[in-house]
Parts: sequence; C-alpha cells; structure tokens
Amino acid sequence: ADAAASVLTAGYFNDSRAQLVKDDVIFAIVDINASSALLQLIVTAVPATGNVTVAAAEGALVGGQANIPTVPTNLANDANGTAIAAAVNGNAAAINAIIAALEASGITLGS
Repeated sequence: ADAAASVLTAGYFNDSRAQLVKDDVIFAIVDINASSALLQLIVTAVPATGNVTVAAAEGALVGGQANIPTVPTNLANDANGTAIAAAVNGNAAAINAIIAALEASGITLGS
C-alpha cells in the first residue's frame, strides 16, 4: 500500500479522473508505519485539467484529536474493578499509539 501522505497528495488520483466526480467517497488501504490502515477520502475537485484533489473524510481522519484518557485505578473499589481499569487503560494506550502513528504520517483524527 502507498503511504497515507502520498494518497492525500494532489494529483494522486489523476489517472482515475474519468471515473471521479466531486464529493465521491474513496476508501483506500494505506501504509501507516508499515501497517495497513483504512483511510476514507472525499474527492474535493476534479478539474478538466490540473490535479484531482482529495481530503480525509470529516470526522474520520481530519482535525485534531486528543488522546483517549485513562481510567484512574484508584477509583476501582475491588480487585475486579482494578483489573477492568487496567484493561481499559491498556486499550487506550494501544489506540493512542495508533493515533500517534497516524499523526506522524501527517494525518490527525477528527473530533
């Protein structure tokens, strides 16, 4: 797969100009730090000449995204609650790592 930043570059979809119209949706499998990821794109312009342009879909991969917060383990009142908080925090850490990888590729997640 091509890098996400490449797919977002003006002109990347020029060879598909005849099949595209403004506001088409494209689902692209892209490379994010050597892992495949799904990127939803919106076609923003299909001029007769010049570059076809796309943008990451609103709310999917644009804007700015704060990291997912962790759950304070001191709020858990028993061992089971502590284990659940630890699992939630582990998932949050994994998702935050994905967010960091996307942002390092020039893509930020939208709010």
